[in-house]
Amino acid sequence: MTMTISGTQRLARWLVILTPAAIPAPVLRVGVRCLVDTLGIMLAGATTRSATSARQVVLDIAAPGDVAVVGSPRRLTASAAAFANGVAAHALDFDDNCNAGFVHGSAVIIPAALAAQSLKECG
Repeated sequence: MTMTISGTQRLARWLVILTPAAIPAPVLRVGVRCLVDTLGIMLAGATTRSATSARQVVLDIAAPGDVAVVGSPRRLTASAAAFANGVAAHALDFDDNCNAGFVHGSAVIIPAALAAQSLKECG
């Protein structure tokens, strides 16, 4: 029986074996720049009304966890923290404000990746 894998599965397998040495230097520079840009926007966005409201909702309803929530000393579950951090990253709508980030995914991808990394480090 032949098993067909999806594009998402193929991409995930490739990412699992990817090493920093395999990333061309110009691509790595752009990636780091996009990451730093989104983290900065997330920090600034954490003070907005929408981010404050989203953060308060997850702080009220989510279970304690291992993942940091920007703007709060509490740690929550990965999904709750990723949601609150994603709202903060997108609140000012300056995420992906460059040609390199044309897919406009940083506000969703980076908070989710940070949450996943936090879980990996904790367990």
